[in-house]
Formats: sequence, structure tokens, C-alpha cells
Amino acid sequence: MKVAALTAAAAFALAGCADGEADGEVTTVTATDNAPTQDTAPPEAPPAPTTDTDAAVETTTQTGGPGDEVPADDLPYEPVGSEVTIAGEPSTICIHGDGWGTNIWAGNENTSCEFVIATHEALIEGLNATEDDIRDHLRNQVEVYSPVTEQEYTLTCAPRNEKLVTCSGADDAAVHFY
Repeated sequence: MKVAALTAAAAFALAGCADGEADGEVTTVTATDNAPTQDTAPPEAPPAPTTDTDAAVETTTQTGGPGDEVPADDLPYEPVGSEVTIAGEPSTICIHGDGWGTNIWAGNENTSCEFVIATHEALIEGLNATEDDIRDHLRNQVEVYSPVTEQEYTLTCAPRNEKLVTCSGADDAAVHFY
């Protein structure tokens, strides 16, 4: 029992020490207990430290795709104009501030900030900034006029986790908000 607890603690410690992961990647740590199920140490002795033979740890990395869930803790909160990675793709933060239950609005490298702002305006139309959460009124599709290309585009919007929503379409454009 003690060995199993130490094995689980070691797995969690290894998961917390993972460094250098690319943004938008999820690390999964799996621990396998290979130790005997019977406690062999005398009652007064402290538990033996866990060694490589006590637990096997497997680490896998997955990159999220456009429809995949993205960990909410991996979302950047940088100033407007910052180049960041959201949902595994390079993006620029275009709007920063509270309202409609959001803080950040950003576009991927195929999306201008003017288009992000136009998408924001289309999605918040008729909503109260202090009372309404945009997720509660999210439309599956939204028509957005681009001031840059002077064309209208249809975007499909979908939640990626409890915070992040991505609206995509229009020549590989993506507008992220959370």
C-alpha cells in the first residue's frame, strides 16, 4: 500500500516537472506499480524510497487539432500585439479586457486584428457586456465582414474547453477568445 502511494506521488512529481513542452501540447503520465502488494518493511522502519524498478513511467505528448480540447491552463494572457501560441498555432492578441465573459481575443497568422474585432462585434451584438457570457449565446455560425479584404466570410464557432472558443473558416482564418 505504501509503495503504491509512493509510486503515485512519483508519477505526479514527474508530471509537474515536465519542462520545455511546446504550447498546445498535452503531456500524459501513466504510472504502473510493479512492486509487491505486501508491505515487507518492519512497522517502525520508514518506507523505502521508490526506485526505477518500483514504477514504470510512460510519457506521451499529443498536439491539439482545430476541434480538439485545449487545456485551459495553457492560455496566454499577454498584452495586445503579443505574438503567442493558442491551440498549437501562432496567434496575435488583438483585444484585451473584460466583457461578455472574455478577456482575450486573438487571431491566427491568417487573421488580421481588424477581422478579429469585426468577429467580436458580430458575436456580441445584442448582448450586455456585464451580464451576458458570450458562451451562453454562442452561435454555431456567424457572418463577418472583413474591413481588410472587403468580403463577407462565414465562421464556424466551437468551444475548445470551458474557457476557449475558436471561430474558424474564411481562408484558414481562426479567431480565438477566452
